[in-house]
Amino acid sequence: MFGFLKSLVSKKELSSLDQKLSSSFQGVKSDTSTLFEWVKYLNSRFQQQQISLDQINNKLSKITVIDDKETKEAIKNISILHQRLNETINYCHFLGQKTDQLLTKIDEKTPKQSFKQRLIKKITRNSKDYVKTVILNMISKYEGVNSVKLREIVVEEQGLCSKSSFYRTLSDLERDREVDIKHSGPDRLYFPRLIKKV
Repeated sequence: MFGFLKSLVSKKELSSLDQKLSSSFQGVKSDTSTLFEWVKYLNSRFQQQQISLDQINNKLSKITVIDDKETKEAIKNISILHQRLNETINYCHFLGQKTDQLLTKIDEKTPKQSFKQRLIKKITRNSKDYVKTVILNMISKYEGVNSVKLREIVVEEQGLCSKSSFYRTLSDLERDREVDIKHSGPDRLYFPRLIKKV
């Protein structure tokens, strides 16, 4: 049954989907980096213009007569700076809109998992071999662990299988001598098998 469900989505289709997703995120990363550099540059230019504007305002506050050549030049510079400042602000708004559009495109391009893919993933994840591997890993991690603690991790915390499936899988591991068992009173303690069976 598992073989039939796994065959619904080929490895080639999954690989192609993975490549498209990776390529899409690389493009997004590049675009975001470019936008960030532009925002940094525009912010720097804005600060420079602000300093220039402050200097001109300072000079203007000291001028009492508007007839001299220097005053007229200062007024002209203020007008130019004001225009550039407005252009910079407009460009920042434009970049903000482009960023929003880019984020929307990312959401649209991110492939959604179909029901079939989710089902296959769930079945594969909860298959007997997967549960067996998890149990072996837990026994290696917690040497001398008892079956109750293993059941709490596999069945109750991770929800990988039912209690009866867990004990059947544990019995299979014992029967196939994939784990070592030591008795401590009524408890059976599980250890990783040091010598693999031939």
